[in-house]
Amino acid sequence: MLVFQRVVGVVSTQAGYTGGKTENPKYADVCSEKTGHAEAVRVKYDPKRVSSVPACRCSCKAMVFQLNRQGSDFGTQYRLNGIYYHDLVQKKQAETVSYMMVCSMG
Repeated sequence: MLVFQRVVGVVSTQAGYTGGKTENPKYADVCSEKTGHAEAVRVKYDPKRVSSVPACRCSCKAMVFQLNRQGSDFGTQYRLNGIYYHDLVQKKQAETVSYMMVCSMG
């Protein structure tokens, strides 16, 4: 996603799927709505240059929140956004971002 590439410290991004029960699903599998996956973007960043908080906030500002929809595409794979993490530090940062986003919707 272009929005992440503008964040200093972001190394790379990769679009894919997460949260489902099928290992390595294809696009058609996910669109069948039988795998339970959601579209996702993996953001790799250099923690010495940026924390995950600015990257997550950047993502949230760029998203339009529509249930099961992204532009003209629709399906459960486009469910409302989530922040997925790999360790306890990222979990704490995800909770911070979620709290900030809720407060800003005010």
